[in-house]
Amino acid sequence: QGGNDVNYEAAFQKRKQAPVTESNSSSKPKVTEVRTGKETDITTSYQQHLKRLIADNNSDIQSSQKKIEELHTLIDTKNKDNKKLQSIYDAISELH
Repeated sequence: QGGNDVNYEAAFQKRKQAPVTESNSSSKPKVTEVRTGKETDITTSYQQHLKRLIADNNSDIQSSQKKIEELHTLIDTKNKDNKKLQSIYDAISELH
């Protein structure tokens, strides 16, 4: 994430505070003014930002799951080694 980061919270607050006109026609439900291209751009940009964050998180999850699997394999190996070592220790103890 570089210097092109957008403060989405500030942008959405600005958008939220912008005046919105409503139609007063009784035959139609109230309709808000059509969004400007700039507002759509910030929304699209934020969606792309969220997609990147989701992809990064998914990548981190996959990496972490792989590390967990490797640790489980290491633990299993160490447990087997300890059982062998314990058997050897017990056999030596019986000789004395």
